[in-house]
Amino acid sequence: MSEIKNSGFFSFVAAFFFLYLLVDVLHAGSAFLIPIIIGLVLLYIILAIAEAIQKIPRIPFGLALTLSFGVVILAFWIFVSIIESNVTDLANQLPLYQHKIATMSDDFLQVLGASDTSFFDDLSQKFDMTSFLTGIASGIAGVLSMSGTILIYLLFLFFEYFHLEDKIRAFFPNKEKYTRVKKTLETIHKNTKTYIGVQTFVSFITAVLVYIIFLFFGLEFAAFWALLTFILNYIPVLGSIFATLFPILFAFVQFGMAGWTTTLLLLILVGTVQFAIGNVLQPRMMGNALDLSPFFILFFLGFWGMVWGILGAFLAVPIMVILSIVFAQFPSTRF
Repeated sequence: MSEIKNSGFFSFVAAFFFLYLLVDVLHAGSAFLIPIIIGLVLLYIILAIAEAIQKIPRIPFGLALTLSFGVVILAFWIFVSIIESNVTDLANQLPLYQHKIATMSDDFLQVLGASDTSFFDDLSQKFDMTSFLTGIASGIAGVLSMSGTILIYLLFLFFEYFHLEDKIRAFFPNKEKYTRVKKTLETIHKNTKTYIGVQTFVSFITAVLVYIIFLFFGLEFAAFWALLTFILNYIPVLGSIFATLFPILFAFVQFGMAGWTTTLLLLILVGTVQFAIGNVLQPRMMGNALDLSPFFILFFLGFWGMVWGILGAFLAVPIMVILSIVFAQFPSTRF
């Protein structure tokens, strides 16, 4: 009995040290690993767009792939343009908005008849949006600085993708093993491409619709909030909540107490768009095959955010989904 207990204890200790070393290696190798992960995600986005373009009659795969590359490059240029034109201006105007928040909190306390404002003053100081925007800007700057490395990895990933079948055939000369491995890899590839393709499409549709709503109501930095919506919608459940919460809070500050009806209407419209796309359109396109637990989504966000910073938080869910798809294909890891 004692030997069994000792065996379990040593297994636990070994697992703990393995996890510690894994986190340390992931953190130390971030400059090497992050471009590969981003390149892999871009590979599947390009393949998904190319597959959609190829559905047009008489469009060969080579042309569809070229057009898909062009779409991704155009999207990247728009992404950079929005960031350059919005983040700096928003950061410069943050003191004005923080002053508005302080004024609104004082007015609210006066309505309630409260005299002690220290709690709200401390809360206003701790809730510093500047650090939040600085984190986003540093994450984006990190991606831009890696763009050359990401492009190189992306090209090599494409080369491996088009020669993968020949390498599998050479590695598994036995026909039965070759067929089994090929089928497993095709399933992983198909499910991963479906997830990333559908998620990119629904995130894009959501961002376009909320951008139109923000423009109609005159919300400042509408393009930035739409871009943030596009990025955050890659995170199931939690992403749509934060993508709605941030611009609505900003709208409340911009329009003030006098414009609370405008803010409320914005909340209803944006919430309706998020609900309709997240609960009607997306399940119809993807099904429930990747029904992820909100708890594990939150756990992975914290874990990858700790390891790779804000970039890790954005990449957490794609990594989680790809691992889930891979593990589902093998009996020993299916649980």
